[in-house]
Amino acid sequence: MARASQRRRTVGLAALITVLAVLVSGCVTVPTSGHVQSVNATQSNGGNSQYYLQTIPVPPGHNWLPEQIVSGFLAANASFANNHAVARQYLTRDASQQWQPGLAVTVYSQIGQAQRLPAEAGQSRQVAGAGTITVEVSGTVLGNLSGSGQYSISSRSKDTGQKFTLVQQKNKQWRISSLPPQVLLTQSDFVHVYQPRNIYFFDPAMQTLVPDPVYVPEEATPAVLVRQLINDLIPPHAPSGWLAGAARTAFPKNTKLLSVSLDGGTAVVNLGGAATSAGEDAVRQMSAQLLWTLAGSSNDEPAIQSVEVELAGGPWSVGQDNPVQQIGSYSSYVPSAAAHASFYYLDSHGAVRSQSGSAQASAPQGAPVAGQAGTGAIALTQIAVSPDGRYVAGLGPGGALYTGSLDKKGTLTLRSTGNFGSLSWDRRDDLWVTGDGRIWMVPTQNGSPVPVSATLPAGEKATALKVAPDGVRCVILASGPDGARLLMAAIVHSGQQASIGEPVPISADNLNFTMMTWYDADHVIALRESGGHPVLDEVSVNGENITAFPATAGITSITADGTANPLVAGLSSGQLTTLASPPNGLWSGVVGSGRAPVYPG
Repeated sequence: MARASQRRRTVGLAALITVLAVLVSGCVTVPTSGHVQSVNATQSNGGNSQYYLQTIPVPPGHNWLPEQIVSGFLAANASFANNHAVARQYLTRDASQQWQPGLAVTVYSQIGQAQRLPAEAGQSRQVAGAGTITVEVSGTVLGNLSGSGQYSISSRSKDTGQKFTLVQQKNKQWRISSLPPQVLLTQSDFVHVYQPRNIYFFDPAMQTLVPDPVYVPEEATPAVLVRQLINDLIPPHAPSGWLAGAARTAFPKNTKLLSVSLDGGTAVVNLGGAATSAGEDAVRQMSAQLLWTLAGSSNDEPAIQSVEVELAGGPWSVGQDNPVQQIGSYSSYVPSAAAHASFYYLDSHGAVRSQSGSAQASAPQGAPVAGQAGTGAIALTQIAVSPDGRYVAGLGPGGALYTGSLDKKGTLTLRSTGNFGSLSWDRRDDLWVTGDGRIWMVPTQNGSPVPVSATLPAGEKATALKVAPDGVRCVILASGPDGARLLMAAIVHSGQQASIGEPVPISADNLNFTMMTWYDADHVIALRESGGHPVLDEVSVNGENITAFPATAGITSITADGTANPLVAGLSSGQLTTLASPPNGLWSGVVGSGRAPVYPG
């Protein structure tokens, strides 16, 4: 989430005054229901200060009409202070007790005018007197934030109404007695009151950290936010959402978070319960989760650089006198591409070649890989190389699927024939392929492709799949009647079996993507056509934003391997070109002959 969080939210003077002052327009006069101001929140124990935009909500006015009550509530519910304390003043006592939205939000492009609905049987249509009144607001839903903070783009953008039931209390004031269970926000409000973060869990083998992109309230004070992020790491609710069942937490059940304090840029985390009897390896893994969750990005707020773990009040250290731990001690848990990493491609004979270095025009032409794959004896049309560089997979004549090892004696073995599409290896050296709208897994050593259960939205088929560097997450290119879009899901292993968990949309459904590749842990780069011209999109996996940038004419394939290496594209002319710094860099021009380039993965 580092790149996403670099976009700090900035607003002009007009937005500061009006962002929450007016949520609806029309013939009903809408009261000024709140404003936004810059607030300084000082960390405890003399730490640094954090500045953020805080919503200042306004309670309901005297004798407000039902429509005004609903409009005022919508403005006030953007404030998370004291569990939406001011927004609850718009509710009846029972409704306030029942309304527990947590982080759940429905995000609209805009929220329309609050309108009173015709009275139903038993309802009064008069403002004065006893009875109930129903008020509705509507707008185009862009996405939904789950109670655990995970965001998904709406699968079908359309106008959606939300109803509020109001009753007139003994003092003749209208209050909301029934309302939607989640917070309702416009997109402009959402980006001001929430910030993107990553929570880190482990893969099933407890070897690699897996980022779970979430959103948390910007308004939370540093200590409250840190406590919330840590609680998200502790069972029984961790991990949750689409990542449940696919990842693990190192924190044992019955772990207690005794206290959290901030000392400058250090978070002091005191754990109790089952954590106090955990072994040294488990505490190291807990420390890794804490450090990457709290200090994984220097651009997140609060700015945590280090963590000190205490077990029942006693400091814990890893082979050192100083118990304060830095994130560098745990960098090996997060996959990262080495600068100038090699990529692979096919020559005009269908032989696999590798190109090392930065792939600049002055670099020598790539060399054939070892084994049969580098001879061209089987003319391949598409390839994938395992993350450890040991294995290659390729599609040959007639849609035949081959795999083999990349050593001197390595041969290509026919695994299956069919209408296969994309190829992608995971960290277990299992191969993932798509074909005929389905997803298949091919075991490393032997055996035929095994169909994998994946619940895609109705009418959609998987046309491509790429496994993330962490080996747990994957992004799926799904095509349906409304075009192609990107979904993110998790790979769930059960013994030798695997399945794809519930997918979460991370892009709109009408962008007509044709292929994609992972760029880094938080972004996917996807290729599409727009007006007959190729366009590349940098897509945030948290659903936050899509950044489009021009693509060289004739692009037929793309591959990326993190920010330290150039994006490499294959052209319809049978040549390769590179882009050093998406999305703001310049294409290098032709760097050699070749097609279907891929980095390992």
